[in-house]
Amino acid sequence: NILIDDILPLKKLSPLLQQLLPAGGRFSARGENNKPIFFSMELSLEKVLIREDAGPIELLKIHGRHNQNTTTASINDNATITIGDEVFIETDSVDFVLPAIIETIENIQGIKASSSSPENDRGKPVVINSKNSSIIFDQDTSILTDTLSIRIENGIVTGQFSHGEGSANFTYSNKEYYLEGSRFNKMFIQALSNRIKIERGEMSLAAKGSLDDFSILINTKDLLIKKFAPLNNILAFLDTI
Repeated sequence: NILIDDILPLKKLSPLLQQLLPAGGRFSARGENNKPIFFSMELSLEKVLIREDAGPIELLKIHGRHNQNTTTASINDNATITIGDEVFIETDSVDFVLPAIIETIENIQGIKASSSSPENDRGKPVVINSKNSSIIFDQDTSILTDTLSIRIENGIVTGQFSHGEGSANFTYSNKEYYLEGSRFNKMFIQALSNRIKIERGEMSLAAKGSLDDFSILINTKDLLIKKFAPLNNILAFLDTI
């Protein structure tokens, strides 16, 4: 049996722990020769990567088992992870904080690239399948999804998502992304900016660039805007002239 009450001294040995920036945590494991190893871990995070309806998830509770070349675990009862030739993650009702996740992945891959690993070794491919989630860009902007599928391999992110009758494909590579989708409803449009209030409508879009500097083309159908804060500010200014 193994019990570690404080995992912080292990950070220097783990690229993942270095990037998660745990404020604290503990680890325990038990097993016998030629039998599965059962383990549990708690991590208090300083960097928020995921959220749920109740707010940011700052404590990860992980329970799992390792058997030969496969590791399986549950995380906070709303995610499962299987590690074999690939890392396969399934979640339900979990929201992803995109800038923090991208920064973490790129930093981990950077550490691997600068290590003694083969030049093209950026870790195992990661596959994420999620239901009822959102992709958070900042406090004002998010993308709602009913289903979300992502694959991360050799520094390239590809994926697709759906919401209502709408769907989109996207890629992210070398700090730039491309996204194209169509038939998104007013709820989806509303989530893109809390400064806009939508009565009805449908939208298609194409976007490319970095998270900080991008261009976007939007095509709308039967769109009725009830409130648009930037336009209200402009009209208020003109009214004073």
